[in-house]
Formats: sequence, C-alpha cells, structure tokens
Amino acid sequence: MTFIDRPDAELVDGELRERAMPVSIHGWLQAAFAILFRLQSSSRLFALPEVGVHLGEGEYRVPDVAVFDHFPPPVPQLPPLVTIEILSADDRHRGVLSKCAEYWQWGVAHVWLVDPSLRLLQVYSASGLANAEALELPEYGVRITMADLLRGLPEDALV
Repeated sequence: MTFIDRPDAELVDGELRERAMPVSIHGWLQAAFAILFRLQSSSRLFALPEVGVHLGEGEYRVPDVAVFDHFPPPVPQLPPLVTIEILSADDRHRGVLSKCAEYWQWGVAHVWLVDPSLRLLQVYSASGLANAEALELPEYGVRITMADLLRGLPEDALV
C-alpha cells in the first residue's frame, strides 16, 4: 500500500503502520551508507535503502538501509547482516526501540541507529541501545563514523 503524501507503510502484527516522513538528511545518510559500504567492503557487501523485508507471518518492515553479504531477492525473507534506522523528527522512541528489537529477534546480527540531529551513532543488542564512536564490521573492513557520514554535507543542513 502506498500513501500519496507519506512513505510506504509497514505491516506489523497484521496491521498497517505509517512510517515517519524521511527528509533530505535521511536521503543523504542512506546514500552515504551505500557508498561507504561499497568502498570499505571492497564491494563484498550490498547496502540497499528502503528494501522491504519479510520477518514472518504478517510482518513486513522497511529498514532505512539493509546490508546484505549477497544480493537479496526482491523481498528478503532471511535477515540481512545489518539494519540501519535513521531517526526523523517525528519518530517515537518507543517505536524505534520496538523495531530494533524485532530486527534483533529476527536474527539481524547488527542493528544500528543514527540520530542526525544529535550526531549520534548507536548499536542495539540484547541489552538495549549503546552509543558508539563508529559503526563497525571488522571482518569486512568496515568502520563508519559520523564524520564519514556527514563529509561534504553543507554546514547548515543539520540545523
């Protein structure tokens, strides 16, 4: 289902849920992740924005960026290596945490959260969210900092 003035919905517990409206910084960060993963992993990883994933019966989510170690089918039913959520101004903390927990329980090995307004990187695990200096996949040679993500962005873009 699509909305004229909103991004595609997600199906959660068999119920359609609206997604937060992405803004320009959202698109910038998605592109930055795609480029950085391509360069840093020697093209061994595929960072794809807005790919719908099928978590199970009645469960479809759309991570801001999903990272795979292979090129996935149109609607992946197996967990990606990484999911990345980029916070928008109208995201609710509870909803974001719930989404991170769903990815983790589904088997996503690395669940990352980026808050551009606070210039904050976080990693989700069984013990919850933890701040991180960098988002890393050492086995693939990937280390991404907030400075990497924001490089080249006009100074007033995060105001």
